[in-house]
Amino acid sequence: VIYQKTYGLANAESSRVIDQKTSFNLSSLTRTLTTSCVLKLADQGKLNLGDEMRKFIPEYPFDGVTIKSFLQQNEGNNNEVQLRCSGNSAGNLSKYKARNDAYNGDGTLLDNKCDFTNYNCSKEKYLNDNYLMLAQIVEKASGKTFTEYLLDNIIKKLGLKNTLMDNLDSVLAYRAKGYGKNRQGIW
Repeated sequence: VIYQKTYGLANAESSRVIDQKTSFNLSSLTRTLTTSCVLKLADQGKLNLGDEMRKFIPEYPFDGVTIKSFLQQNEGNNNEVQLRCSGNSAGNLSKYKARNDAYNGDGTLLDNKCDFTNYNCSKEKYLNDNYLMLAQIVEKASGKTFTEYLLDNIIKKLGLKNTLMDNLDSVLAYRAKGYGKNRQGIW
């Protein structure tokens, strides 16, 4: 390491500064990790990228849509998707604040049975719902929870000792809080 320094505030309310122990939410980078899990399962022979979504999610409403097309974001949801999972009282995964809201406390998805009412397929859509379905495929193909598979096959193998699957209700001593501008453009 030639140069190492941290900058900024991990929490503006408490004026806690970012340091080497600060944990950050990876947000959309989790999509890359989900993709890595799917590709690892393909390497392990537990799925084929040419498999149709219906092989793992029988209630998926469209014929001929493959795992590969989901990974390439060539198929997916439109903005009016109503991907309702029966274990979820909120009812609409596309309105979740964060992907973790789709998980039970034990790291499993809320429910692997989804109702595709009002589900429309369109080209080149990049949405979280697609990754929730890919995470279901990881669970079904691996026989493990998504969290277990991710930690055992990706995170630990990369030597990422401080990386974990976060739940929004978990307490992390060094969690950084994200901030953004409000509607008036003020931080």
